[in-house]
Amino acid sequence: MERQALHRVDGGDLTEEQEGRLGLTQMFLPDRMQELHERYGLTIEDLNLGLGPLGTLL
Repeated sequence: MERQALHRVDGGDLTEEQEGRLGLTQMFLPDRMQELHERYGLTIEDLNLGLGPLGTLL
C-alpha cells in the first residue's frame, strides 16, 4: 500500500489535501490493524490480505 501511495504522490495526480490524507492514513494504518487484531482475536497473518501483483497488505 505504501508503494502505491508513493506512486500516486510521485505521479502528481493528487491534490495537496489528498496527499495529506494519504500520509495520515499511512501513519495510522498500523494502529488500526493492531486494534482489529485485539478486538477480534485475529493474528497478524489473518489480517495480511493478498493484493495480487502488489504483494500482501502487511
